[in-house]
Amino acid sequence: MSVNQTDIDDFIDVWNRYDPNGNGTINCHEFEKFVAELARTPTKLIANKKRILKSVTRRRMFIADLEIPSHNSFSDFLFVDVLMCMSRLIVESDYVRHDLLEHKLLLKDKAK
Repeated sequence: MSVNQTDIDDFIDVWNRYDPNGNGTINCHEFEKFVAELARTPTKLIANKKRILKSVTRRRMFIADLEIPSHNSFSDFLFVDVLMCMSRLIVESDYVRHDLLEHKLLLKDKAK
């Protein structure tokens, strides 16, 4: 699963609701709401959307896994940082999935 322009457009649409002045930042305290709202869109930037929407714990684990740097005395996240971290998480999970599939195929070939 790769990130495409539609995913980025969904991200931008939701981001704009939390950054109406166009500062390029979201307050850290609003970020969980942002993630929940983004999970309600078609974007592929969030995997396991149903779990993230259903469980506060899973949503917070997802946010922690993003490892987004904070700014302004730990009060804000930057647009570019959030988009990059979400994209990185998708690419990393795809790589791991691909790597596991290759490993599984190699094991099958060895078993023959």
